Amino acid sequence: MAAAAVTTRGPRSTTALWLAVLVLALAAVVWQAVRPAGPAAIDEDNVAAAPLIAAPEASWSAVELLGPEGLQRFERDSANRWLKHADVAGESADHQHRADAASAERIGAVFATFSRTGIERSLAVDPGALAAYGLERPLLIVLIRGAEGRPVLTLEVGNVAPDGLSRYARLPRDGSVMTIPGYQIDGLLALVKATPAASAPAR
Repeated sequence: MAAAAVTTRGPRSTTALWLAVLVLALAAVVWQAVRPAGPAAIDEDNVAAAPLIAAPEASWSAVELLGPEGLQRFERDSANRWLKHADVAGESADHQHRADAASAERIGAVFATFSRTGIERSLAVDPGALAAYGLERPLLIVLIRGAEGRPVLTLEVGNVAPDGLSRYARLPRDGSVMTIPGYQIDGLLALVKATPAASAPAR
């Protein structure tokens, strides 16, 4: 089967998008180092920055993002390198794609940063009031898969919080609502735009 055609961006556009991803990753490191642990980051007895994701990035097999760009799937190839999957009509379930070394490294860096996302505040939200937080129709749904494709985390992401730095998020499995650092979501959205889909090798 011939490789799927991939729409390419101009070199300047692609470079600018990757720079945006790198800047967001750097911002993540700085924020974790200097963010305050004061009352604004704590909701009563809940400790700030409790881990959102228990499974380390190294154990993830795939990440699916459903957002403004539609459904985007990132997975690992046979060499355990990250790639952005390209769905092609008529492909068999066991088809293989080739990862680009540079893209694989950048995807891994963004996911490693996202794996350290902390829960800033836990909120008591009435299920009927989700629209006020942008969670009735989420901006982004994140699904992380582990070994054998088993779901590790499903996260719904909503509006930016009043502080302009955080976003509201919800775990569908138990209905819990929280705020998480907004730069983590910015990083995922930028990654989708900056990463071309990998093509399947010709057969």
